[in-house]
Amino acid sequence: MLDIKILFAFHLLRDNVNDLLRQEGAIGEIDLFSLDMDGNDYWIWKQIKCIKPRIVICEYNSIFGSKRQVTVPYKEDFYRKKEHYSEMYFGASLAAFCELAEKKGYDFIGTTRAGVNAYFVRKDLSEPFKKYTSEEGYNESANRDSKSKDGKLMFLRHFERLEVIEDFPIYDIESEQVVKIKDSNI
Repeated sequence: MLDIKILFAFHLLRDNVNDLLRQEGAIGEIDLFSLDMDGNDYWIWKQIKCIKPRIVICEYNSIFGSKRQVTVPYKEDFYRKKEHYSEMYFGASLAAFCELAEKKGYDFIGTTRAGVNAYFVRKDLSEPFKKYTSEEGYNESANRDSKSKDGKLMFLRHFERLEVIEDFPIYDIESEQVVKIKDSNI
């Protein structure tokens, strides 16, 4: 019997994520956990303690590259479309998720070719999989869905995207400081 539960919540916060999961009966070992919030993804996964998924899928922001451990600063009411007109300012780098996964007991086993989702397997189950570093497993996003100030698609190439959001803050996980994207060396 297949038993899939989907938690759809607009007020998913660091302070309530474990309670919401418990209310839905998600406790202990589960098979799959997929996180796609377009914003506070890193901060939410970091806070989760009530479940121990076998596999975790996280959407990463490839604009932030493969080397630096960075994420948008935590903001309770973060909403990608509201934060920046381009909708390119969101989430965390692949390196940030790989660092967090390691701390939580997971191995990074790859990303989609489209450069959107990263896959992690719990270390006690990851033996048959090839493990990657964030640089080895990184795929640049193929999406060209950036928007202009008037809401029209701009179709920016990957290397053109970072410039559009360069004045926005980013949290550098290694230094534990908030800096502007243009000052972060990503």
